[in-house]
Amino acid sequence: MESLIKKPQFKGEIKAQIKSVGEIESNMKEVKRYVENLNNYYKNITFTEETVKDAKDEKSKVNKFKSQVADYRKNIIAEYNKPIKAFEDTAKETEKLLAETYNTINQQVANYENKQKEIKEQEIKEYFEECKIANNIDFITYGQAKINVTLSASMKNLKEQ
Repeated sequence: MESLIKKPQFKGEIKAQIKSVGEIESNMKEVKRYVENLNNYYKNITFTEETVKDAKDEKSKVNKFKSQVADYRKNIIAEYNKPIKAFEDTAKETEKLLAETYNTINQQVANYENKQKEIKEQEIKEYFEECKIANNIDFITYGQAKINVTLSASMKNLKEQ
């Protein structure tokens, strides 16, 4: 009896690859060189009334730059991580579904095998009872005979037991 439900087929192979590493356009290296030079400048000058005033103004500018660099860094990383996060979420959902599908198939196979084993065991019980009657044996029960019914055991071997 053929199933009316068409089993889905996956013809390709599983694959995932990075198409391109995004290029980030910025002037961070230039800003970094400027800040390194500025830092060295302030490390090596002798402060006077005038340089202290400049330094106080510069502190505000440096702090503003620091905030801007941090904001750009966070925004760029957040944008860059979006496709990674989307791929990761899809892959994890797929892994979970694969595990569920494996368990579903495994359970269906186990249910089928248990049913076949029950049918086989019932057949052997009936045969056992027929043999008891035919040979006028009443001192042993099927349970006491300890016949080990497995799916792989042949009916011939089970009947001999």
